[in-house]
Amino acid sequence: MRILKYTIYLIFLSNILLAWEPYDKVIVVVNTKPIMESEVEERLNYARRGRNLTAAQVSAEKKKIIDQYIEDILIAEKADELLLVMSDKKINDFLTQALTEFFLKETKDQHSADSKTKKAIHELNSLNKKLGYTALQDIKDPDLKRFVEYVEKTENISFKNFMYDVKGKMLKEQVMQITIGASPPTEKEARDWYNANKAKLGFEVNVKHILIRPKGTGFKEEREASATLEDLRKKILAGGSFEQFAIQYSQDPGSRAKGGELGWVMLAELDPYFASAVYQMTQYGEISQPVKSSFGYHLIKYIGRRNITYEKVENLIMQRLYYEKMIEQFQKWMTQRKIESEIVYYNN
Repeated sequence: MRILKYTIYLIFLSNILLAWEPYDKVIVVVNTKPIMESEVEERLNYARRGRNLTAAQVSAEKKKIIDQYIEDILIAEKADELLLVMSDKKINDFLTQALTEFFLKETKDQHSADSKTKKAIHELNSLNKKLGYTALQDIKDPDLKRFVEYVEKTENISFKNFMYDVKGKMLKEQVMQITIGASPPTEKEARDWYNANKAKLGFEVNVKHILIRPKGTGFKEEREASATLEDLRKKILAGGSFEQFAIQYSQDPGSRAKGGELGWVMLAELDPYFASAVYQMTQYGEISQPVKSSFGYHLIKYIGRRNITYEKVENLIMQRLYYEKMIEQFQKWMTQRKIESEIVYYNN
């Protein structure tokens, strides 16, 4: 009898404890698909990190998150109707590019970046097959762990949700291409946009350079490359020909034969360190100090700058205008899709 009473007491106590445990709940149902409170709260917690948001701002952020989930569900439903499938290859291609760029910035070595990327992709795929991207605490590769931490810090979102968003954007693009009709912009529209915005587009620069690559990765080799250019700079300032020195010494095969000439280029097309040095040059014929970039050391001769020409950015403008039209049509499609759907909110 005493054992029976003890058993009943334990059952009673466990029921009380269970009642105190937090539980997940459905806050929205889109047609038959639920949106769970935990999903929204996880994203909201990331959005609030490091930000002192008011109650109104938190409410607006939560609404934004819920609206995005609703759109994702409606896009996924349309993708199912169209029998669209997001291939693993497409996801892997995206991750490969992102990882390679990340490692290349760290190592400045393509072979090393490719090797780290291959290893990271293998582990990511293994984790995803076992437990999905929620198993990131099990990451063993330190390079992959750094990449994940970088993504979560810069995107202010968990890596699991980052991958969810990546897949969602890819699916959205596929759905838009098939279901949304948008006519390509005309040349007049593109030229009108260029004329209205050319002052904001920045400028092109005309420069020449001499490139010297260090013979090794040590400080001594770096210093020798820089010293070679310092010596050439003194000779040029004393009357020597920059162009002749470029033909004789430059290790850039693309410009050496042309006296180091790069022609008119946008700053965005140049190595960031090289571009930063050029940006500060303003006088015709000005010769820079030795500049280090990811390619080696440069001596730069400034020729001039001008507004970016229409021809240089025509394709970019066309793509931008076409995408803006697609987005406009997509928003109209989404509004109609919401009207036609059954969306039920539960106390949020």
